[in-house]
Amino acid sequence: MEIEPKKRGTPPDLPRLIQDVLAELGYDADAAAVAELVRRLDIGLPVEDEFSVVCAWLGKCQLLHKLDQHQVPIASKKKFQVPDLLTKFSTQTSKSPC
Repeated sequence: MEIEPKKRGTPPDLPRLIQDVLAELGYDADAAAVAELVRRLDIGLPVEDEFSVVCAWLGKCQLLHKLDQHQVPIASKKKFQVPDLLTKFSTQTSKSPC
């Protein structure tokens, strides 16, 4: 007997289910945002990786570096925003990476 493959798709109540689980764990977060992160994990690529793949595919990227996400001291996050990626493209007119 052949087993049917698992049907793909997101149940409409997934954000609610995730919110319930987060509440059980004592974690306060936006359920829809967490559901989106889980969906991205399900397809296997975080946003930064998707961007990296597109940059590589376009063929103009000389450098793409994922920067460390651990910012210290924690309070500095209120004043400073550090980018997720450092890139250098062959089409840039400035010499500085973006």
